[in-house]
Amino acid sequence: MRYTLICLLILSACHMKKDTAKSSNMDITHLQNIWALVLINGKAYDEHTSNRTPLLEIHIEDLKILGNDGCNSVFGDIEVLTQKDLKFGPMAGTKMICPNMDISQAFANGLEKTRGYALHESALILLDDKDKELLQFKKLD
Repeated sequence: MRYTLICLLILSACHMKKDTAKSSNMDITHLQNIWALVLINGKAYDEHTSNRTPLLEIHIEDLKILGNDGCNSVFGDIEVLTQKDLKFGPMAGTKMICPNMDISQAFANGLEKTRGYALHESALILLDDKDKELLQFKKLD
């Protein structure tokens, strides 16, 4: 009887851990989307300051990202992806020169410094290593 109770407790704990892992994976899948920039370094992004709205498209199955920084197309790899951690590898992209490169530079810097993220309804917030907000996006689809 005693061993049966211990076995049931162990199985129950394993089952709970498995359910927790399932729910945490669901959170990560919500990253896979197309995101449009709304805040950059705590300031509202003004769509009139660059040629086009910066976008970030995240593909979690392939651990890839692509999009544009308001001027150039960008793409790269996701090096780290957990429930709260997110780190991008080196980014590559086109090298056009646009009238205002400030947004492009700030966008690239934000991606480079990203070490974590938060998801709130239809918003994705990229965070640095001290949980300071770098970039905020809204879900497009």
